Amino acid sequence: LYTGMMEKACRFYERALWDKQSAESERARKYLRDRGVSEEVARDFGLGYAPPGWQNLLDYMQREEGINNVLVERAGMALTRQGGSGHYDRFRDRVMFPVIDIWGNTLAFGGRVLPGDDGPKYINSSETKFYVKGRHLFGLHAAKRAIQQDGWALLVEGNFDVISLHAAGFAQAVAPMGTAFTDRQARLLKRYASKVYIAFDGDSAGASATMRCI
Repeated sequence: LYTGMMEKACRFYERALWDKQSAESERARKYLRDRGVSEEVARDFGLGYAPPGWQNLLDYMQREEGINNVLVERAGMALTRQGGSGHYDRFRDRVMFPVIDIWGNTLAFGGRVLPGDDGPKYINSSETKFYVKGRHLFGLHAAKRAIQQDGWALLVEGNFDVISLHAAGFAQAVAPMGTAFTDRQARLLKRYASKVYIAFDGDSAGASATMRCI
C-alpha cells in the first residue's frame, strides 16, 4: 500500500510539472531549464511539481484514488492542521524530487522552493517505517549501471547536484540526501563500486562534511 501510494503521488506531481496549461508549472519548468536540466533528464528522475494550494494532493488522493487523508499523513505527505481539525499538503509550490530505491520504488520526496519564494530551501518527507533516509542514496537507481561499468562513484551533497551532474554526463553521481554519510549507505554503495570520489561543496562546511564522510 505504501509504495503504491507514493507512486500515485509521484504521478500526480509529474503531471502537474508537465501541464502546459498552467502558468505555475511553466515557472517550475523554466527553473529546471535555467539550471541546465533537460526534459529528458527531468523525466528520467521523475521530477515533478507540487502546485500552490493547501489540499491539491489530498483532494486528488481522496477523489481519484480513494486514499484517505490519514494514510497520506502517515506516509509523510501531509500534515495535521493546528488543533487537529483536518490535514493539509506538506509540499506546496515546490519542484519535487522523488527518492527512488534501487528496485525503482518511490519511497519519499524532497521539495525545493522556487527562486524568489519564501520558506526553507528544501523540505523532505518525514521518515516512516518504510523509509529511513540513512539507508538510501539519492540517484542510485539511475547511477548504478554507470557505476558498475566504470568501477567508481561520485558522491555529492544534494539532490540537485546529482541531477545537474547527470545532465552534464556524469551518470555516476549519487548523494546521501542531506544526512551524514552512514555505514548503511557506504555498504550499499560498495555493492556497485570499489572507489568513491567525494565532491561536496567547496566552502568550509563542505570541507568539514568531506572529512566526516571519509
